[in-house]
This record gives sequence, C-alpha cells and structure tokens, in this order.
Amino acid sequence: MTREPLDPRHPTRHTIWTPILDHIQDRVFGACSSRLNTRDLYIRNAIENADHKQKAPLVHQAVLQFRDMAMCAGNRPIMILCFGQFAFEFARRACDEPSSSSDLWGEWRVEELGREFQRRVACVSPERVTALPLLHAIVARRFDECHGKFVQEETGENYFEYVGRHLASALITHRSTTRLMPLFRSARLPA
Repeated sequence: MTREPLDPRHPTRHTIWTPILDHIQDRVFGACSSRLNTRDLYIRNAIENADHKQKAPLVHQAVLQFRDMAMCAGNRPIMILCFGQFAFEFARRACDEPSSSSDLWGEWRVEELGREFQRRVACVSPERVTALPLLHAIVARRFDECHGKFVQEETGENYFEYVGRHLASALITHRSTTRLMPLFRSARLPA
C-alpha cells in the first residue's frame, strides 16, 4: 500500500508532473549539488471520486478535510501544486482565499491560470501556504495550443521548462528553511 492516493504508475501523473520534476531536479542539482527527495512529496487528487465534483456538499466536506490535513503544523506545505482549474479552486478554498462566487469551480481559463502562476510563484514564502495553478492532463494533451497561453512570455521555453524553472527557483531560494531542508538530499556518492 502506497502512502500516496494517486498511483505513481498511472500515466497521467507522468504526463503532467514528470517533465516538470525533471527540470526542477536539473536546476536544483546545478545550484545545490543535491536533488529533491521525491518520496517526501505528497501527491493526491483533490477529491477521490470524480463524480463528487458535481455535489457541492461533498466537495465542501472534502475542502474542509484537506484544510485540516494541510494546515496543521506538522503537514503545512509551502506550496500546493494544483493541476487544473478544479484543483486550483479547491486548494484556494482550503487555504481560505476569498472567492467571488460559489460557482467558480470551472471558470479558470488557461491564460488566467498562467497569470496566477506568475503572480503566486514570485511570492512563495515559508511563512504561508501558496496554491500554484498548473495545467491539467486534458490541457497538456493540447500542448501546442495551451503552453503559449499559460507561459505568456517570450522566453523560448516550453511550459514544462518554464514551470520547472520557476518552481526550482522558489525551492532553491528557500532551501535552508526548516520546512524545506528535509526535501533536499545530497547527490554526492559515498567515498
């Protein structure tokens, strides 16, 4: 039994997360001569049963359960990576961010998610939990169409490089904080 609710062998996870993680690992290694201990990353679906997305009371209950789990002192993350608009809105609500409407579960466009990512990743701090929106598998499959809308910069990078660079930068900047230190492991071989 794995401690992760999202099966690491599932292809969707590798389509949307592994390319980002590869870019993060390259940058972290280059800057710190270490790598992220990916076993210390907690990966899950916003809600276990996709049919519950249409049932407001069940979604609200799941948000409260996630809030209790993520915001307790021992679990409090610096970043929550949210793949898709539903997961992003779910995490925003779990972090007690204000919503202008109770019906915003599916109203984040790719451009808006990209702007939110840019704004939020620049403000990552160990003092608070920051929900960061990323593209979901459905959008990732339409890569050519969506990566430019999300990135919105002429960097020459694709979506995976862009997101990996920004996440790595935030992790490297705060690597010496107590909450992130266990995530970094030495990449040196024993003598």
